[in-house]
Amino acid sequence: MKRLGIALVLALLARATHGEPLTLRVRGQIVLDVAGVTAAYVVDPAVADVTMPAPGRVVVTGKSVGSTQLITVTPASTATFLVTVTGTRTTAAQELHEETPVARYGGRYVSESGQMQNAFDVFMRDEERLTEIHLINVHYFRDTFGSTRTSFPLASYHVKTPRREFTILDDFVDVSPLTVASTQVRGLHWLERGLEFHAGYAAPSMYEGLFLPVDRRWVAGAGYAIENGRWRFTPNVYGFFSQSTNQNAKRGAMVSLISEYRSGDVLRARGEVAAGGRSVGASTEIHYDAERDHVHAFGVFKPNDFPGLGLIDLRGLRGVLSWDRIATERLTISTYGSYDRFTLLGSDQRSAFGNLGLRYAVTKRLAFLTGAEVTDLRGFSTSLRSVAIPVGFTYDRPRFGTGVTYRFIENSGTSRRGSSLRMTARAGGPLFQVSAWGEIRKDAPNLDLIFRQVPELEAALIRLGIQVHSPEELARVLRDNAVLVNLGFIEGVTVNLAPRRKLGGFDMSWNAPFASRDRLALHAIYDRTEDVRQLHDAAIATLTYSRRFIGTSDIYGSFTRWRSRTGALVTEQSYYEAGIRADISSLPGLSHRHGPIEGVVFLDPEMRGAVGSDTTPLQGIVVSLDGNRTATTDRAGHYVFAKIPPGTHRIAAQLPPSKPAFFTTPSHADVEGGERVDFGLIWSPARLTGRVLSDAKVPVRGAVVVVTPKNGRAVRTTIDAEGYFRLDLPAGDYRTEIATESLPPGYIVEGDVQRTVHIVADQPVMITLPVRAIRSIAGLATPGAEIELSPLGKKTTADATGAFVFRSLPAGTFKLIARSGQQSTDKVVVLPDEPASMRDVNLMMSGRPSRAPAMVASAPAPAAGGFAVQAGAFRELANAARLVGELRRLGFAPFTIVENGLTLVRIGPYPTRDAASATVDRLHAARFDAIVTRQ
Repeated sequence: MKRLGIALVLALLARATHGEPLTLRVRGQIVLDVAGVTAAYVVDPAVADVTMPAPGRVVVTGKSVGSTQLITVTPASTATFLVTVTGTRTTAAQELHEETPVARYGGRYVSESGQMQNAFDVFMRDEERLTEIHLINVHYFRDTFGSTRTSFPLASYHVKTPRREFTILDDFVDVSPLTVASTQVRGLHWLERGLEFHAGYAAPSMYEGLFLPVDRRWVAGAGYAIENGRWRFTPNVYGFFSQSTNQNAKRGAMVSLISEYRSGDVLRARGEVAAGGRSVGASTEIHYDAERDHVHAFGVFKPNDFPGLGLIDLRGLRGVLSWDRIATERLTISTYGSYDRFTLLGSDQRSAFGNLGLRYAVTKRLAFLTGAEVTDLRGFSTSLRSVAIPVGFTYDRPRFGTGVTYRFIENSGTSRRGSSLRMTARAGGPLFQVSAWGEIRKDAPNLDLIFRQVPELEAALIRLGIQVHSPEELARVLRDNAVLVNLGFIEGVTVNLAPRRKLGGFDMSWNAPFASRDRLALHAIYDRTEDVRQLHDAAIATLTYSRRFIGTSDIYGSFTRWRSRTGALVTEQSYYEAGIRADISSLPGLSHRHGPIEGVVFLDPEMRGAVGSDTTPLQGIVVSLDGNRTATTDRAGHYVFAKIPPGTHRIAAQLPPSKPAFFTTPSHADVEGGERVDFGLIWSPARLTGRVLSDAKVPVRGAVVVVTPKNGRAVRTTIDAEGYFRLDLPAGDYRTEIATESLPPGYIVEGDVQRTVHIVADQPVMITLPVRAIRSIAGLATPGAEIELSPLGKKTTADATGAFVFRSLPAGTFKLIARSGQQSTDKVVVLPDEPASMRDVNLMMSGRPSRAPAMVASAPAPAAGGFAVQAGAFRELANAARLVGELRRLGFAPFTIVENGLTLVRIGPYPTRDAASATVDRLHAARFDAIVTRQ
């Protein structure tokens, strides 16, 4: 047996019923809005850090590559999120300035297993070529269950160019639920335009020093994506060449077809149908994210004899549906439902769970909670149905919050009614925070997983919070720990009603307000179950300390004490962990220090974006430095960070929790020490969104829109690459118009020059401002000949010199037909979406009917900017016209130029190479070749 750890680290560990996976890069941040949250912590603080800068807001910061769990505590429930921190390739490329290599090292020692982990990451860029090397080495100083002394859980060599990218050894493969889903595969990986190829075996992954013995699972396959507007179709062929002794992995080949539809950022839908062996499987997923509605639906059906790796999924039927709606300014409705049916330990397992949550804001501080929860669990040796009605409230202030929820529980397994009471509280500010929560359950459902007799495994899972307290959690734990089921470590489940159960937690964090950026955190959990025959209690506490000593490099350590007692059996354990994370390239600047970073935060009613006579300083606004050091503005709105280490730092302001507001300046900036950064705010949630489109329905790059309030100063905004502008404004009446001087040459305003719009809070308004591109066709024909432009039906007559012209034309493909007596000739011409003037069209007749070759009108190339993106070069004009049309359908604004007999199709201009490279990445994602060139 070869050694294979729990794949994807914590991807296989428990996720809460409502938890969504979170992915971020090292030093990156994700902000979560969790109503009523009173505590938040991560299981592994070496991977990620978490802070609560404001009520209802949780900020997660990536610290090192790996995965962990984020636990959030609210008066209603305890939710768990899977957090994966990775050196994402696209963001890693953005961190490279010019051709300077970036090298990182992370070291970590865990006393419990005598494990030393070393991680190395190197990023190098050479013109358009990006090279990445990732290596994780683990060495054990003593024998550990199921592991070798030295292993390499991760080894990867990745190269990305404008045309292709390939990876040797380890890569994270996530094709689809029916092919290869969320699995680390060691082998060869190749992506080029629409082609995606993977071959290798499920590679060793490490988690907390625990390796599980399992056969290598070999797989090879490929898919090819076909783009068609908003649709993408991907046929796949995959072969699986391993079959485990317990029949979880199924040998065989399968074919599938994936169809995907995307409508901006609002709607994403994906479906898959696959055939393997004698079985058929299917999956579907829908995301809908609007202003007031958020919908996510997921379903997958995989028969027991369907070919596959058989590592991280359970075969059967699974469905999930969640819908959150902001019904009114005060009422929020959340619904969730799940259904699981699969075979475990030779018997069918079925679980269904439904939840309805109502949150009504009585005041800005006080909210009322209620709803209903229904669970149906069938299988194994016990069936259980339960209904719960929660009732509670939350009270939130910037520096204090509390909540209480009481649940009435009706169970089918007993004539007694169960109940639970949960209480939460938090207090503190930017530098010091403390929170506590507790819950008492009486005759509530309690389910316990039965593990194979491997003490190290059970202890590791209990220490990480893999516990089952309710029927709905059972389905989640079995589903998300499928690798343990597939390997036979989970042998069964018992169901009982605990007469009394007590749970509680305590969290404390302290951030030093000095340049050292010290951070101290304490996390503790207590769980006590009083059964009829015995008493079981468990407690775990972890104290963590970290210190930033240069740039983004820091050291950290933690000490954990764990105690468990069941009857007369007592288990106690202590262990510590120490580590270092460093950007090796920044270490030479250790002895250098820079000046302070300071500025002011001000109320900007005129939205000028700068401090002036009409601005007011704002006190109590929290400003963060690199996500782990904060300062609060004083009465003058001033903040300061002293003794700044060398390097680039991110300074960011946080919106006040008191009432809705938005920034009139950028909310964050990347600066060096000694610089000043000011932030402007204005109170109002009203939003105006619009588009500037040409008559060909394409965005007009560079257009400026002027928005003038009824009484106030005008605001100017430039549309983005897709033709949109978005403004957060005070509610009221506004006059909108296009600044005609901003239009590129050849465009004129079409229709009314000005438009009046009325906007109110929480009701976004969308408008469209049309412009028209000037296009014309001119040339020579036989004097007096009749010239017809088909299919527009326009006609003209060549003058005495043979000249003719058509003006005010739309974009498209047209035919020019010249007739003189019995003679005729025709020519096909193509006018682009942009302004174009086609001259020298030759329709002279030589005495017999003739047909001239097609012509493509060339839009004038923009003059500004040093770089452009070249998407194609053609000798055939029709091929160039075809590519121009495809790029326009994707939202780009291409233009054409002629050089050395070739028609070049380009997009731009761009002020920097990085800006042009971003467009190249978008084109590659859409399966188009493109390169950056000088404009």
